[in-house]
Amino acid sequence: MRVNSVFISGFLLASVALAGRPRSLRLNLVERSANDSSDGIEYGNWAGAVLHQANGTFKAVTGTVTVPDVWGPTNSSATVAVGIDGDTCPNFAMVQVGVTATVTTNGTNYQAWYRWNPTDWVFVDIPICARNVITLTLGIFDATSGFAIIENASTGQSVKEQVQAGSSGYPLCQQNAEWLLEDIFLNNTQVPLSNFSMVTFTDAKAFGKDGKIYTPQGAIIDDVEQDGQVLTSVSVNGSSVSINHV
Repeated sequence: MRVNSVFISGFLLASVALAGRPRSLRLNLVERSANDSSDGIEYGNWAGAVLHQANGTFKAVTGTVTVPDVWGPTNSSATVAVGIDGDTCPNFAMVQVGVTATVTTNGTNYQAWYRWNPTDWVFVDIPICARNVITLTLGIFDATSGFAIIENASTGQSVKEQVQAGSSGYPLCQQNAEWLLEDIFLNNTQVPLSNFSMVTFTDAKAFGKDGKIYTPQGAIIDDVEQDGQVLTSVSVNGSSVSINHV
């Protein structure tokens, strides 16, 4: 299954008709001065680009990325993901789909997942390994339901999952769309960020409820910071977002 603008545009029209009838991962953010490609820079546990728009704007987000090589101390980790909300929405309401790489004593383990904050991650049964080219897509039906798609172009496999806030998830504001590398928290403790090869999201797009297409150009730029040290460097160029380990 290959997701494209025609598919998503069709979904948006359908979802408009329908509309007519997981804990925060964002901690200790500090706005920094603007640069040439963004409104500003924030430091926390996200590295990448975050678009800000009015409430109810975003209905879908997508991006294609080569799964990075990951290495470092045992239990260190790095995650690539796309998401909606999680930055300015109350209660850090957020839905994401992504792949987490964790360094183990037996090598690096890659696991696909989706989540609706603050509920736990739901792991997806699709084989993924380093250097696979994957497309991550989220579509939103309404503030409490949608779908997640993970496509592995390297293997020809894909999976589509329905996602819902459920009884404990927070309703979305649909204010933010993001393309990210994350340093995750487990039991409220930040996991060490592993080393990773350069991560670049291509064909990175978000779709508005009126069918408008947004690119990361002009987004807020985020970097991962641990123990006072900035560990990433991010650049945005048209519809691509690149994240380096520094």
